[in-house]
Amino acid sequence: LGCCIQNHQQRRIVVSEFHVRAASLAINVPPKLISDALSSIGCCHWPEWRDKGQFNQMPTDLAVQWSVMLHFGHALAPYLPKSYSRWASWLSPSNLVFGTKVQSNEIVDSIVSKIVLYFDAAEKAANDVITMLKEKGFSKPNENHVMQQLPNDGKVPLFLMNVAVKILLHGTKCTTPTKNTMRVTEHENKVSCVEP
Repeated sequence: LGCCIQNHQQRRIVVSEFHVRAASLAINVPPKLISDALSSIGCCHWPEWRDKGQFNQMPTDLAVQWSVMLHFGHALAPYLPKSYSRWASWLSPSNLVFGTKVQSNEIVDSIVSKIVLYFDAAEKAANDVITMLKEKGFSKPNENHVMQQLPNDGKVPLFLMNVAVKILLHGTKCTTPTKNTMRVTEHENKVSCVEP
């Protein structure tokens, strides 16, 4: 039921200029590219604000920029390459439950290619620490031990490295339910959740 509700809510997310600009800063691409990519996959844009002054101060911290970008991260999850299925699961567990299938989209792929660079960097940093700890005699390092040793240089948000640690230590696919999964059906533009 939770994934059904999440899927229903995610399809109604509205993206503001603030989200677009923060994402642009997070992955270093022009805001128009983000906006065009989101439009091409059906994301709704928030109506223009009269007072744009409130958006003049954009977050400068990469972790905050990423957090703002993740507002629409679920929309990009189905476009991640198959080798990033655990990251897609983290971005949106409901996409995996409902088996979202998408056609290739060149403009979205250009955004996704930037995002997966951060996923790769997070996994590399986590893997390097896990390897180092094992070489020092810790046969099964735990999450907290690995997290204490991760670099905090601001190049990759720490919370992404935390996800990478979970993926590498536990093979985490997020919390996608395996039993009693609900599925969404659409009939005449009405959404309902039904038992499989």
